[in-house]
Amino acid sequence: MPLRRSTGLVAWYPFNGNARDASGNGNNGTVSGGATLTTDRFGTANNAYSFDGTSGKITTLGTNFNFSN
Repeated sequence: MPLRRSTGLVAWYPFNGNARDASGNGNNGTVSGGATLTTDRFGTANNAYSFDGTSGKITTLGTNFNFSN
């Protein structure tokens, strides 16, 4: 699905097999712990993440998002 909205966009994670930022802003995610790619609700493989509830996470390094505006 193509992204159309870009005003004020800081990151966009389509979960299409990776945690890279598709907005062009370079806020790529790093998958660690118990986070693994899985099938999404529409049956598309590797299009969603499953978290183990303890150590799974996706982090962005050196990025502080300000959502107050």
